Amino acid sequence: MGQTLKYACIDPKSGDVELENLSDDRTYWCSLNSTQPGGDYSCTSEPTPDDEVNISSLGTAPSPCACGTLFTIGTPHCTYDCVAAD
Repeated sequence: MGQTLKYACIDPKSGDVELENLSDDRTYWCSLNSTQPGGDYSCTSEPTPDDEVNISSLGTAPSPCACGTLFTIGTPHCTYDCVAAD
């Protein structure tokens, strides 16, 4: 936690994103899981490429993925289910 992520690209319809971890140069492919409660932020329309955000929580996703280890990344506004792309 506390590492900085940069949005590389965002699908404005699904909220799926590619995130770059600026701490270790890893890339994550992520599906939008949810928008954090208590705010007006839209995880599908508000993130833009090159926006930076800190990881506020990490966890394991509820189901295994054949494409790699699935994990969750929480940001102040959004939660994503991700796999490491590299």
